[in-house]
Amino acid sequence: AAAVLYRPLGRWGPWARLMGIYQRQMQVQLRDFDFGQAGAGAGWAIGNERSSAQAEYAFDATWLGNAFYSQRHRVALAGRQAFGALGLQAAAAGRHESYARTEFEEYDGPRFELTAAADFGIGPSVRAGLGWQLHRSWAARPELGWLEHGPTAQVVVIAGRFRAALRSTALDRRWAGFDPDLASYRRDTTLSAALDAD
Repeated sequence: AAAVLYRPLGRWGPWARLMGIYQRQMQVQLRDFDFGQAGAGAGWAIGNERSSAQAEYAFDATWLGNAFYSQRHRVALAGRQAFGALGLQAAAAGRHESYARTEFEEYDGPRFELTAAADFGIGPSVRAGLGWQLHRSWAARPELGWLEHGPTAQVVVIAGRFRAALRSTALDRRWAGFDPDLASYRRDTTLSAALDAD
């Protein structure tokens, strides 16, 4: 895997990104599962530490078994405003995925994501926040589309060069149509948590 990020004016201003991933299976009989991905993106960020906004566009292409698999276009907008110890942020993103293989064409379609969150400083080193996510996906086969939403929570600790973040999400997904394979209307609940530190 490799990635290059170019910011000619520093943190604020235009930027461009290139990335690539390749995973090769060691066993010959599994070479159909070799995976590759290449992507490029560009955007612009404006503002300062208290008030900021950014916009971006990205394109990704993937290969599976050394054959073209899918492509994705994505656009996103995000903004943040601080009021003393309180921070408010919102983001909106849309993408369209299309698959090269006939057996996966029923998954082609757009997806939209909305996120809003608020966080609060607890002392000089800790910030805690709550938010809400709303995602909507459409597919060529109607019953494969879905709507999901749910709360998010995070705690971030920064002390000198040390940074740690604990994030959790609970999402309720309702599928758009009757699934003839399962003979029912699907509804899923997903709980996730992640901890990272550097």
